[in-house]
Parts: sequence; C-alpha cells; structure tokens
Amino acid sequence: MITKLTAEQKLRMIEFINRWISIGLCTDPADRPRAKNAIIESYRQGGLKPPEKIVWCGSPLSAELTRTIILDKKLTKLEDNVRESVRESVGESVGQSVEESVRQSVEENIYGQHDASWLVFYDYFREVIGLENQTEKLRGLFEWAQSAGWGLPHKNICWVSERHNSLTSY
Repeated sequence: MITKLTAEQKLRMIEFINRWISIGLCTDPADRPRAKNAIIESYRQGGLKPPEKIVWCGSPLSAELTRTIILDKKLTKLEDNVRESVRESVGESVGQSVEESVRQSVEENIYGQHDASWLVFYDYFREVIGLENQTEKLRGLFEWAQSAGWGLPHKNICWVSERHNSLTSY
C-alpha cells in the first residue's frame, strides 16, 4: 500500500502533465494503424470481439451522423421520421428531450485524445508507481488517446473520428 510519494515520484508528475496535455491538444492526423490496434485492444480488454469494421470520419459530429444514418432504420423514411419526432416531443418538454438525446449520445463515446485529463492519472501510477496489473485494462485507451479522436464503439463496428485539426483560444 502506498501512503506517500517520494520526492522523485513527485517530480515526475510534471513530465506526465506535459505529455498528456500534448496528447489532448494534438492536431496531427490520426495514426490509423496505431488507432486500429488500440481499438482492437480496447475491445479485447472489455471482453468483446474486435469490430469487423472501423469507419473513419472527419469529426465527432460526422461520426455520430454516419452512425445514426446507418443504424436508425427510421431515417430511410425521412418524412415519417420527422412526423414521429414531432409527435414524440409534443407530449414532453423539448428541453428534456434534447438533453436526454445529447446525454445518451455522449455517454456512448470514447473521447480518444480528450480522455487525456483522466488517463494521465492512471498512466502516471502505471509507469511511476508500477501499478501495471491494476491499469492493464486501460492499455487500449492509452493508445487510442495517443492516436485518434473520438469513437463510437458498437458490437461489430466502430466509428472513429480524426483529431481536430485546429484549436482556437478564446
């Protein structure tokens, strides 16, 4: 049991902070071969068969739209879909409906490089403290974050987005 970090271990924190900030802010094109291996490993660590297909998209939004078009059978009849949506939202608050839709969509995502804010913690303890067995199941996510953007994993298919190619500071 660890109760206190050594001075040397504390000094290494800045190394990990800087590394993972760089990962989170990276705008390089995705490293698709590395990302594919990371996705396969993530599925494996989750006890799942790797996806048969990995679909690359330009952004998280295009990945979600592509997934929705492919999976939502109602979209084949756009007119009926619009009519159903209007009918469904009449009986409930539009705000609640939108909030629930967004929450459900976001909960299904892997945030790739944007998971850096919490992966840094586990990577530090894995590498510096030696908790390799305890963090083994995160190995695929470590690699995913370093190689691609958001993902929408499903049973036989995984939609993955490129990293953002620009950052704006306000």
